[in-house]
Amino acid sequence: MAKVKFGLILIVGCVFGYLAYHFFVKSEQAAPKIQKQREQIEQPPKTEQKKQTSENKNNTQAKKTHKTTDYTLPHEVSYNKSGNDFLNDIFRPIGWSHDGKFAYITEYTEEARDCFSMRIEIVDLAKNKILWEWNYEDKGAGEDFQTVWQNNYALFKKQLNKHGINPKKEFVFKPNRFNYKGEEFQIVLETKTDTDPDFGFEVITQGDIVLESKKSKRLIKKFKEEAPSLILGAYIHGYLQSPDKNIIGILYKRERRGYEGPPHVVNFSFAGYDLSKNM
Repeated sequence: MAKVKFGLILIVGCVFGYLAYHFFVKSEQAAPKIQKQREQIEQPPKTEQKKQTSENKNNTQAKKTHKTTDYTLPHEVSYNKSGNDFLNDIFRPIGWSHDGKFAYITEYTEEARDCFSMRIEIVDLAKNKILWEWNYEDKGAGEDFQTVWQNNYALFKKQLNKHGINPKKEFVFKPNRFNYKGEEFQIVLETKTDTDPDFGFEVITQGDIVLESKKSKRLIKKFKEEAPSLILGAYIHGYLQSPDKNIIGILYKRERRGYEGPPHVVNFSFAGYDLSKNM
């Protein structure tokens, strides 16, 4: 009887051993296939992988190329040489972008008020279009240009960087006559006048800024003064040229009679022109 029991135990043990052996062998054989299937499920298609790689590369390049520019306090550049009997608006140029945008500051002269006021502009001179402007008046608080620049520098820097303005240290006005691609040109200001009904003297009411050569005459900008204009004279001071030499910013000034006579007030404005597209 004991022998029979032992034989049965031996048979059962062999059966379990056989089953266990085949189970583990098949599991090991199936493992690589299961792993491969998992990898195929987890990994995106090749086209998706290429897309992700391309996006990562573009993001990396964007991070590398994105950098901001800092700006120092803009200095005054003189534009009026008419003498000491004038109160001049102050011109503070900042810089150019590579595509002809120009940034500058006008610090207004105050004839009869004790306050500080200014204006910063970013202008597309190829289209004579203001892209961004900011006006400020301290309302008699006693501020000056340096204080206002420092207090609002973060805003100025953001806008100047947005429009790609590169700071420049030196700005030199060029004369009204110049040569471009072998042709001689002259910038001319043509004005119309009328007699002021209240004061009885002649004032300028409107003007045309034109570019002349022997072959052609091109209108750059028209301006009209609101009555009473009290503009006694208007002149072209000169022009600034973009880094690529194709775009010019023409500064023209107007002498306005003081409220009680001299000293008179001198204001300035800009007219832009793209030489490369209009010649």
